[in-house]
Amino acid sequence: MDVTPTGDGITGFEIHTVNESCDPGGAFYGGSGITGTIPIASNGTFSVNLTGPFTLSDGTIVNDTFTLHGSFSGPTAIGSFKESDSFSSEGTPFSCNSGDQTFTLTKS
Repeated sequence: MDVTPTGDGITGFEIHTVNESCDPGGAFYGGSGITGTIPIASNGTFSVNLTGPFTLSDGTIVNDTFTLHGSFSGPTAIGSFKESDSFSSEGTPFSCNSGDQTFTLTKS
């Protein structure tokens, strides 16, 4: 995650691995990244809610929801994110969810 030079936005937010438990079983693994800029409010908070489909290499269409919320206190950002996906595989519908995942990032 990077902060814009003006300090009013976040760019380059990327999570390399998001593990999701699925119903009726199994797991879904992937990463998540946000292109563009996430605004930082004057009180230091930020949030984004993204939804939309994407297609796996085998042609499976996955409906994805990603939410991110956090705040800055000096050089440290704390927050949480959650990713949920639904898709069908071989006729079986799957619903997968990462649950709330927390993070702490410090300026380096």
